[in-house]
Amino acid sequence: MAGDCSLSGSDLCARCSTYNFQEWFYPSDEKAAPFGGKIYHLDLDWQTILQNYGSCSFCRIILNTLQLRHNLGNTDAKTERMSGVFLSLKNIGTVSWTPTELDDQETLTLKAPGRRWEGDSYCRTIRYLEVIGSGRVEVTTADLYPTCRTKTNKRDGLLHYLPVPHDHGLDLEKLWLKTCTEFHERQCAPGVWEGMPSGKLRMIDVQEWCVVSIYETVQYFALSYCWGDAFTTRKGIQLTSTTKDGLQRYGALTEIREHLPTTICDAMIVTQELGTRYLWVDAPCIVQDDPYEKMSQINQMDKVYAHADLTIVAASGTNVWSGLSGVHKGSRSSKEFTQVLGDIELTTRLPELQFSGAVLASAWFQRAWTLQEDMLSQRRFFFTQHEMLWGCEMGT
Repeated sequence: MAGDCSLSGSDLCARCSTYNFQEWFYPSDEKAAPFGGKIYHLDLDWQTILQNYGSCSFCRIILNTLQLRHNLGNTDAKTERMSGVFLSLKNIGTVSWTPTELDDQETLTLKAPGRRWEGDSYCRTIRYLEVIGSGRVEVTTADLYPTCRTKTNKRDGLLHYLPVPHDHGLDLEKLWLKTCTEFHERQCAPGVWEGMPSGKLRMIDVQEWCVVSIYETVQYFALSYCWGDAFTTRKGIQLTSTTKDGLQRYGALTEIREHLPTTICDAMIVTQELGTRYLWVDAPCIVQDDPYEKMSQINQMDKVYAHADLTIVAASGTNVWSGLSGVHKGSRSSKEFTQVLGDIELTTRLPELQFSGAVLASAWFQRAWTLQEDMLSQRRFFFTQHEMLWGCEMGT
């Protein structure tokens, strides 16, 4: 197949310049099979990839993708341990939308790669590439996800893998939340909390840095996290009959910052940066030494998570002092490699860093309350050690 010259560029080897990467990742037909009528490719020779590493962008990202999985060492070791590469295209999904008179001109005229008309709707299928390196004694697997670098309208751009920056920056998170709010309102909106206990529910006011009583329906986030033994051994702040009045003073949480667990503090920062004022966290929002009130609040926890606009999930670390990975510089260990191929940017992602590996293996997932908090929440941000994941009723 002749390559799309806008995607091939001069930094591809003779073999890779024949590939039409746009058709690979944004096919004009959902059933299109670019590899000789198949959606897999078998004839990538490992020695050729090594030889072209310095001059070919695609060979380079293939090698770096597999290196992320294993430290293959020097060239001789790589040649000895690897014999070939198997590529397989898999669907991320298909965006489908029907134009309405409310759509602006940009939405109707600005066409993203792979957009097609089917029936009365626009459709766009997006794929990722599974890369499998085969060797004498082992098989190495990683994935390459595309991001189109050309301008697309907001509907065509819904379905993308967007790499999370190595250090914290909430532009991507804002986009995810905004996209879900605008396009998933019917499926993901938490709904109004009918019968909310006026004055008996407390939240952290992230603008005033204090605990406040809630008397009317407000938008708020909730935090799901692990306490761990370190909560009490390091004297993390809790709401008690003794501390209650003090924590409700303006700026009270700034005055006791050293006793404010890192995960709670980071969740306050995220809440504020995402434009929401209130955050619910059990330790500073439930009076811990009042058995009657504590049980009353625990009985409301299903509603707390069900009606939160977003649940922040601390899926990295083992306790409340671990923090949210990525909020502070140097707190996230990135395992991504990015390579630009013309109008497409490819990002490496290891399979175990996806939801099943990063979240299900976390200490957070071992908590007894996790199932309730996760299932009841309409929207979730998962902070893992290597990246951040989005989850809502429409997918993860």
